[in-house]
Amino acid sequence: MPKIPSNIKIELPILESDFEELIKIVSENLVFDKNLTKEYFQSMSSGEILLARENTKLVGVIVARRPGKIFSELKDGHFDLENIKFHKKDLGYVAIVVVDKDCQGKGIGKLLLKEALKYQKDFGSKAVITHCWQSSPGHGSQKLFTSFGFELLKVHKQPWYEYAKKVGSKGHRCVVCGNPCTCDELEMVKYL
Repeated sequence: MPKIPSNIKIELPILESDFEELIKIVSENLVFDKNLTKEYFQSMSSGEILLARENTKLVGVIVARRPGKIFSELKDGHFDLENIKFHKKDLGYVAIVVVDKDCQGKGIGKLLLKEALKYQKDFGSKAVITHCWQSSPGHGSQKLFTSFGFELLKVHKQPWYEYAKKVGSKGHRCVVCGNPCTCDELEMVKYL
């Protein structure tokens, strides 16, 4: 793992401006989605969103939902629940990991995921699921989750294609392929 600069700090969002910065870094480095609003992020409880700052600049974000919470947002069919050992009420979910493109390769994603997994244990998660972005530059997303012991469950082929097509480019834009999104996702799980 690269040496993480000492000026990188992990914090919980506490200010209104944090939510504006969070939306900006996600939309510029991962995906713009009309549903990823300030109100959406404000509805999350403490510990579900962690920010990485280099001095005062926001350089990374992780959103990890408490056990069972993701199932009120995504349909069960988006998950390979038959091959997971626990009930969905016991499953945490890493929804977003994003690092500013100018700061990638510094270990910020690892720092965020390590801290988020501590929170998942505190929340009582028995396992954590993610859908990692197979099209991330250099397969960074897959490498990150694999390095923490996440195991592949299933490959979801173009899961956002129809949704992106339906809402159009003003509702959803992937930073890799635009709209409609043709990226594949790797559903992965880590047992805690």
